[in-house]
Amino acid sequence: MRHWQDETDREYGLPTPVKPAGFRDWQRPPALLFLDLNHWILLARAKSGRGDPPYVELLTVLGEALADGRVKVVLTGALYREVSKIAHPRQRNDLAALMQELSGPSYLPGPVDVLRAEIVAALDVTTGSSGTQFEPTDIVGGSALNIVGAVGGLRITDADGEDVTNEFVAVPSQAAALAAAEREAERMFLAGPADHEVEALRANGYRPEVPRQMVRDNAEFEAAWSERLAPFRSQGRIRDFLIFRHLQLELIAVLLSELSVRGLTIEAIAGSPETIRRFVMSMPSSAVTVSMLAHYHHDPQKRWSENDIYDIGSLALAVPFCDVVFTDAAARNALRLRHIDEWLGTVIPRGVADLIKVLEELPMTPSTG
Repeated sequence: MRHWQDETDREYGLPTPVKPAGFRDWQRPPALLFLDLNHWILLARAKSGRGDPPYVELLTVLGEALADGRVKVVLTGALYREVSKIAHPRQRNDLAALMQELSGPSYLPGPVDVLRAEIVAALDVTTGSSGTQFEPTDIVGGSALNIVGAVGGLRITDADGEDVTNEFVAVPSQAAALAAAEREAERMFLAGPADHEVEALRANGYRPEVPRQMVRDNAEFEAAWSERLAPFRSQGRIRDFLIFRHLQLELIAVLLSELSVRGLTIEAIAGSPETIRRFVMSMPSSAVTVSMLAHYHHDPQKRWSENDIYDIGSLALAVPFCDVVFTDAAARNALRLRHIDEWLGTVIPRGVADLIKVLEELPMTPSTG
């Protein structure tokens, strides 16, 4: 038995993961693939003719895998926010165009929806009770609005405000025009405003610095905790502490609301430290978050950055939902040393050559012709 398979191991043990309530199973093939921002930047350079040879090859192989129906590339809300903070409009536009070309665009659900769905599923398993029921939802959405729980897509209304989209798209040329407009809207959303548009947008409340400051604050928050975690570090109990912190800071409001729906109290999952650990770590997105934080906090010299926060935000969704995740070396080490890849069955390639091999070996979507 590997130590992560031993639930009594306080630092590495992982219980059986729950499936978030309400999300439809993704029908494979195609496999779902997530790429970290640094790889998108290098692919964009390859697209422009200035890229390193490995990324030029990856771009070709990825295009073939997409055409064969072997893979579907997905984005996350945290990745969108990373793109939005790039200062140079041309680089944002190049990235947005490539992301749209390779992903559709396609987005995973947002963290709030996933957290709620995982809490419901974990309570179902832990307490045997029944609570909130969800309408079935697809894991992958075709709009950036999917990250905030909305469907997206443009609608056509008449002079009286009535929705006439169905009638409009019944004409093939109009349907094509609407589809093109939706693609452009999604590209613009991902690329963000041009410099000359910012002043007018600010007059209407545009404040991109607010979410960016929140990310900086989160990095500073983790850095400030490093010294306070010294006693837990010496006792090998960092993960236990972070589990309780995660419960208090991230889960408690939704958890108490859902417990109330079921007529239960917090004692239903908090009978002992072991039951709390099992409950929190059974939820895949929470387990990824806690495990990465625990790995990073084991190093008292760790220098926290905004990139760490963006990575954790994206990977908390990508690793549970995707088949293949291509991230940076630090994040990969955190996930693999905590055995999250084995636990969830997610392939996390070491380098470009490994990813190319994985893509080439994926099964094709059966032809329906």
